[in-house]
Amino acid sequence: MSLKTLRAQLHVTQAEVASASGVDQATISRIEAREDGSHSMATLLQIQKGLRELARLKKRPMAIFLNDIYREKRKKADTA
Repeated sequence: MSLKTLRAQLHVTQAEVASASGVDQATISRIEAREDGSHSMATLLQIQKGLRELARLKKRPMAIFLNDIYREKRKKADTA
């Protein structure tokens, strides 16, 4: 699952993810544009922490949030 998909499901902007993660918005943009895995693990872990914090602020535990996305994808695949 891409960062862009996660961000869209949380209904947050690149700037909000960047702020919560302690990176700049340009970094989020680069990661979303390049899904080839050429990003440092430290940066990805920072972003993961930021996404968890945003999910917490929206009162949606990350596990439930990820399960919702998985369920939606399965539903779409089953109807296709």
